[in-house]
Amino acid sequence: MDLEIDGVHRLVPDAARPDFSHVPLWHIEGHAFDLKFRASGFHQYFRQAPRLVSRQVLPYDERGGCAFTEVGFS
Repeated sequence: MDLEIDGVHRLVPDAARPDFSHVPLWHIEGHAFDLKFRASGFHQYFRQAPRLVSRQVLPYDERGGCAFTEVGFS
C-alpha cells in the first residue's frame, strides 16, 4: 500500500479551552488518507545520509526498510 503525503500542518492550539486543546493539533493530508492528532512535539531521526536522486520516490529496499530506532546515521 503506497501512502503519498500531500501536506503536514501544525494548527495553533486554543489556550482558552480547558481540555487538551492547548496541545498543538497536527494534520497530515494524503491522497488516500487524512490523519489528525495532538502532540506537543516530535523527534526526527535521519537513518541515511541525504542523496540526490532523479525521482520523487525511493523504493522500500532503497529506504532501508521500516525501523523505529532512535539512532541516526554517523
